[in-house]
Amino acid sequence: MLQLRKVIKRDLATHGFKSSLLGNVTFLEGCRRFFYAVTPKETSFANVSNVPDYVNEAVPFFLGAIIFEYILSFLTDFPRARLRLNDAFSSVSAGIFSQLSK
Repeated sequence: MLQLRKVIKRDLATHGFKSSLLGNVTFLEGCRRFFYAVTPKETSFANVSNVPDYVNEAVPFFLGAIIFEYILSFLTDFPRARLRLNDAFSSVSAGIFSQLSK
């Protein structure tokens, strides 16, 4: 158990809070990108090949926002009629179809 803690501590110090589900971004960096709280320096690149794949990196945060919205509506008295599953499904489908043209 102590060995596992050392490995986790070393990985967090090296990579920040990165997960394979989040792609190449840390959780904090992904949240900042999701809410457009980034500086122009972070989003300006000399070559097109240096630009990260923002869509693939945003997918976990987008799905997390949908899940958070449903959990929050369940815990509060927000009208359930306004939150429909077909709305979330159509948003995800639109994202999938936009990626098919690549």
